[in-house]
Amino acid sequence: MMKTHYFAVLLLGICQMSSAFDTEKASNERFRVTYVEPKVAPPLTDLPEHYLGREEAIEYEQKQIEKGIDPKQLLKDRVLYFRQALYPIRVTDIKTGMIYEVQSDRRTITAKKPDGTLVWKVNPFIDAKLEPYRMKHPYISYFGKTRNSMNLKGSVLGISFTSSQFGIIELEAGKFHWEGQD
Repeated sequence: MMKTHYFAVLLLGICQMSSAFDTEKASNERFRVTYVEPKVAPPLTDLPEHYLGREEAIEYEQKQIEKGIDPKQLLKDRVLYFRQALYPIRVTDIKTGMIYEVQSDRRTITAKKPDGTLVWKVNPFIDAKLEPYRMKHPYISYFGKTRNSMNLKGSVLGISFTSSQFGIIELEAGKFHWEGQD
């Protein structure tokens, strides 16, 4: 029974990670989405305390190490966890060269000119006065293309939080518009 529980939690976590942010689905001809990753994935103990399934992931990895899992596969699994929880998400506007990046705190977004000059810095969760919903510490799990459902002037990108709250951000001014929660 205990093994089934851990396996179910692991599968849920992997599904959440792989469906929460897919760079191919978030990119389009104008916006290229990537992760800012270190050359080597840190240990899972570096996952933020608020990350869902953190303890289960650490325990599962330890069991895999004891079983002699291939080190390359171990690192691939680690990268999946960190992409979901910690690695900054970068969106490059191919048309203008602007770089929009969700920082490693997964709450702050910055906009920089191609030369690195900071244009704006926002925290959509705080700026929109969102309250925690479904979890104590929601963080951005998706940042990429979306439709401009509010018919705002200029370009926008979509933002989704792990709590299922979502909205769009105006790229010119960094203004976040909350659209709802599931």
